[in-house]
Amino acid sequence: MSIKLYLSLFILAVSVTATAQIVTLKGKVTNAKTGAAVPAASILSGSFGTSADGNGNFVFYVQQSVAEASGITISSIGYQTIHISDFSDNFNVTLKPAIQELAEVNIPLGAEFIVQKAYRQIAQNYLNKGFNITGTQNMIHSVRDTFGYQYYYVNNAKVKIYMSAYADTPAVTQVGLMEKDERIKSNPKARKVAFINGYSLALTHDDVHLNAVPLRGNPARFKYKLNRKELIDGRKTYVVNFYSNGKDANAGILYIDTATYAFVRVLNTKYNVKINSAIDLNKLTSFIQYRKYGNQWALDAVKFNSVTEADGYAVERTDEFQAGVITTDQAAQLPPGAVIKPREKDNEVKPYDGFSTADKQMPATLQKAADNAFQKTKIPVIADRVHHN
Repeated sequence: MSIKLYLSLFILAVSVTATAQIVTLKGKVTNAKTGAAVPAASILSGSFGTSADGNGNFVFYVQQSVAEASGITISSIGYQTIHISDFSDNFNVTLKPAIQELAEVNIPLGAEFIVQKAYRQIAQNYLNKGFNITGTQNMIHSVRDTFGYQYYYVNNAKVKIYMSAYADTPAVTQVGLMEKDERIKSNPKARKVAFINGYSLALTHDDVHLNAVPLRGNPARFKYKLNRKELIDGRKTYVVNFYSNGKDANAGILYIDTATYAFVRVLNTKYNVKINSAIDLNKLTSFIQYRKYGNQWALDAVKFNSVTEADGYAVERTDEFQAGVITTDQAAQLPPGAVIKPREKDNEVKPYDGFSTADKQMPATLQKAADNAFQKTKIPVIADRVHHN
């Protein structure tokens, strides 16, 4: 085996404690009165969440600190919502039937109809030409081997991005680095690790831009259930839960604007997804949010948790991207020298000198939030361990 472990676009991660910080939350939701499963219930913790499947089972992946601070909220149409603050990583939940439902929940439209209409209107609702985004990106990556040796990479960066129009196929995303502030720490006996494609991972999880399958409303692949309406940033949305109808191993929640039928937020969990025989990408939960710019929508934020097990390594990753400024009138693809190349090592990527001062000037509120998030990220003291043969 090579002394370097190269982590490709598909190998992801997280850790800010001496043990894994991403926790797997799983269990089953049932009817407290009858004991029957409650399909397509919503399970939320902080920004992240998922949907129970047809048997009431659920699984998703979230930072331990988020779960501890936010607790877990479970809800479903026709049942009383409950909030749990004391829980284990494997727990079952019972929901009591609601005495009386709100009239607003009884929406005449079907879940599949709503999702299919939202999918058909992507070209109309989302930016119909290429655009640039400047924003901040936070990364916390770690690798842990079977002997407990660890390697951490933490980075707070400013990036400039070019994205093709949402209706374009295939979707094009280019990322260029403006500034970075990174930290690396490794156990002295840990094998050297090279994290790669970190700047593009979160941005390539824009499900609308990627024409993701769960957004198509295909009843042969997924089951959909309309749960309620909810306000997001002052906009009323349909809340549609979905889960795989076969072997896709996907579950999540779609928040669709009731006025325009735009996807406002997408929560998606993928599990037991095999890349190849050597790599098991078995834990992945994402949060994608969109914002309206004038009359059309575009990417606003991505949050991303994942764990990959490969060849005796546990690779964990949390990535967060927040858009600052979006430009459409004079948007252009990035100069060739600015585009971060595939498989380029994250810690070897150099800021591109050709970006303007205006590009680098993020909104003050956004920059402050990014800096605070980065400063609060703590890398644990890594103790040397005895390597047992």
